[in-house]
Amino acid sequence: MRQHCGAFVTLKTQGRLRGCIGNISSTEPLYRTIGEMAVAAATHDPRFPPMAPDELDGAHIEISVLTPLEKVDRPEEIHVGVHGLLIRKGRMSGLLLPQVPVEWNWDRETFLEHTCRKAGLPPNAWKEPDTEIFRFSADVFGEE
Repeated sequence: MRQHCGAFVTLKTQGRLRGCIGNISSTEPLYRTIGEMAVAAATHDPRFPPMAPDELDGAHIEISVLTPLEKVDRPEEIHVGVHGLLIRKGRMSGLLLPQVPVEWNWDRETFLEHTCRKAGLPPNAWKEPDTEIFRFSADVFGEE
């Protein structure tokens, strides 16, 4: 818990995403990062209004502790269900955690396309030579 590594906190209510915020890396110990990201996921995810106190009882929390990023040279280096992705082109970037393509039953190419969309890029931007692709793994755990 004192290691310095990236972490994301995902909150779900009634099986639906309610907030997800994280850092790819951190200068803080993991226990601090998780605490900060939990508060941010509940109150600062721009896709959702802040959680109300009455939502907390039914919330499911999932924590993903990330390994360092590794540059991907070939798509075959990406394994669905093992790797998360970060795609970056210029100032645009998008990240999807390893559990996302499993939840949606995506293949590798669909995973790459959705990560591009998350970055605000066209779905096939991952094929362009100036697009950077990184993979990472995550230890994922949670509780109701």
